[in-house]
This record gives sequence, C-alpha cells and structure tokens, in this order.
Amino acid sequence: MELAQAVSKIAELPKILEKYGIAPEDVLKVEYNLHRVHDTHVEVHLYSREFIEKLGDFQAENIISDSGDIWTHYKVVKAGISFMSCKRQQDCIFHG
Repeated sequence: MELAQAVSKIAELPKILEKYGIAPEDVLKVEYNLHRVHDTHVEVHLYSREFIEKLGDFQAENIISDSGDIWTHYKVVKAGISFMSCKRQQDCIFHG
C-alpha cells in the first residue's frame, strides 16, 4: 500500500469512528506500517476491548510476553484498517 492510500484511509477514520460510536479520544494511536504482511497497513490502537466490540466480530489471541506476562490481543478489520487493543491478563493461567 502506498503512503497516499494510507493517508486516504486515515482521513476516513473520523467517519468510521462516528459510525460505530467510538470517540476520537478513545484512540490510543494510529500507525502506518509499510512492512505489514497483510493488506492492512493502517493500524488503529484503541484503549479497550469494549471499543473493539463496537466494531463487530473480532479475533482474540493470548500471547505471552518475553517477561512472562499474558496479554490478550483483540483485533478487527474495518474499511481496510486494523483496529486493535491489548489487555494484560492478571491471575489467569495460560493453557497453550
């Protein structure tokens, strides 16, 4: 994806957020990643899973960090943009 296409997608972000009832201040950061394997080079990080749920069906994956912490990554793709959120799991046992 060229940078111009990514900028165009980012320009549509306020409309997408409004459509799904997500306030702009609920966005943690927006990134453009040229080296993504998939077609979604624009990533929007949201503060919590609740905002991901507003976007519809999402994927959840547990990941163990290098320090041994368990994180759940939530992700959904809308309009060619990857929306994601992470939550550190406390007092849970990972079976993987």
